[in-house]
Amino acid sequence: MSKKKVLITGINGLLGTAFKDHFLQKEYSEFSFVFADRSVCDLTDGKDVDYMFWSYRPEMVIHCAARVGGIDAKILKEDNLHAGPPFPAHWSYAMAKRMVDVQIESYRKQYEVDYCSVIPSNIFGENDNYNLEDGHIVPSIIHKFYKSILTKTNVECWGTGEPLREFVYARDLAKVCLELLKKDEPLPQRLIVPGQEFSIKKIVEKINIVFLSEFNFPSYFWPNIIWNKEKPNGQMRRKSESQYFNKLFPNFPCFLSYI
Repeated sequence: MSKKKVLITGINGLLGTAFKDHFLQKEYSEFSFVFADRSVCDLTDGKDVDYMFWSYRPEMVIHCAARVGGIDAKILKEDNLHAGPPFPAHWSYAMAKRMVDVQIESYRKQYEVDYCSVIPSNIFGENDNYNLEDGHIVPSIIHKFYKSILTKTNVECWGTGEPLREFVYARDLAKVCLELLKKDEPLPQRLIVPGQEFSIKKIVEKINIVFLSEFNFPSYFWPNIIWNKEKPNGQMRRKSESQYFNKLFPNFPCFLSYI
């Protein structure tokens, strides 16, 4: 029986490297994986993309090449993805993400292709973006602690630390996508992948504990955590609906359930 060929883009990013980890562990031997980065194909060049598909001829594609970000909503469900305007600060990005869903719906109707838009909560993991300017919460806080230790300064965090956010480990998200490919029934048009919910303060405390265990410095050297309440908290909560996900993946072994 021949293996199904799966093309994965964006292989050097946060999620793409998680797919490579699963491949190296031989968890999905029924698939033949092809990994594409910028050296293989410029995804902004239509001719380049056509040539890549002609060369590889994949049966399935997992598209991971993208800018990081998310859709702001108070409670996120598959059915209300387009309800109301996006959060003003993320208008352009959010509208672009919404158009992905519109495009998928059109392709499904016109060409009967089984496309699915996977919508995760905040992703973290190896090969994350640690840039303090545009990195996500977890890598940015890690960078702040590292920088504070080097410069012997305090760690400044924005707001009060009370807002709640959901987090999903990149390898867990990769596993969800691969498990979707194995299902015999048609894929959902869109699927929200929920994460474990933590307060920002809890995340900061966990990272602080990890640094304390790794660096054997005297207590008087260790930086203090300063909450700058003049800075904005952002939305207090961004809860996603997980009923549909739980039906597809009951008792999914989430990494964050063990920490």
